[in-house]
Amino acid sequence: MKPLLKLVLIVGLICSQWTLASDYTLAINNGRVIDPETGLDGIRHLELFLAQIRRAREQGVDITTEVLPYNAGSTLISAAVLMRDWQTIFNITYEDVEWAATGERFNKEMWHDYQESYPGGLVIHHLKK
Repeated sequence: MKPLLKLVLIVGLICSQWTLASDYTLAINNGRVIDPETGLDGIRHLELFLAQIRRAREQGVDITTEVLPYNAGSTLISAAVLMRDWQTIFNITYEDVEWAATGERFNKEMWHDYQESYPGGLVIHHLKK
């Protein structure tokens, strides 16, 4: 499955997992879906989560998920999600983030300068590589 579909699938997985037995329990940690037993998250380990869904279905658990084809998102450069380790969380780099006003792609120096100088500015983060 393409990276652009990961985040939306996770939302469906979260809702479904709340009704499952403890063998299928997932937790939300810092905005990410985490398997507390393995520490794996649904963004970087999507195939493992899909296997878990298949295994649960084979055991008779009724699970519904959905996928929407989003390959980018946008937020303020000062958003809380971008104050964490966003590069690891989303598996993207500065070059995958665009300044919405001009279409410029970031580098590390520009990123830190814009965060300080333009905290209300809009960025677009591209998830599809």
